[in-house]
Amino acid sequence: MDKINKPNNLLIQSVILGCICGIAAICILMLICALFMSLGVFPVSAAGIFSTVCLSLGTFPAGFISAVKYKQNGLLIGSLTGAVIFLLFLCFSLIGVRSAPTLTTLYKGVISVLSAALGGILGVNKAGKHKF
Repeated sequence: MDKINKPNNLLIQSVILGCICGIAAICILMLICALFMSLGVFPVSAAGIFSTVCLSLGTFPAGFISAVKYKQNGLLIGSLTGAVIFLLFLCFSLIGVRSAPTLTTLYKGVISVLSAALGGILGVNKAGKHKF
């Protein structure tokens, strides 16, 4: 298989695998934050900040895993994975809350794409050294 012309099938598989792992990481982080808020360790008013932090920490491994599977173009694969995760969360939040996106939504989109892109860059570097 030529490295330059990898099939789109591998691209889609890489992004889907990264999205599944990233969403799982985000859910675990959100559960931990919810536990700390319910115990009174953190105030409930910090939920917006925690959601942004969990999104950025969860999209990093998503980009990393996607890039490790695809083994090239880490910035592109990571950014694509972060954008897909953000669009999924945006669609679910628009359906559930039924409110218009705000400027914070734009910030969360940029943060998720940048975090996943950074994970993608590091994932390609890791993929070149070790095989999974």
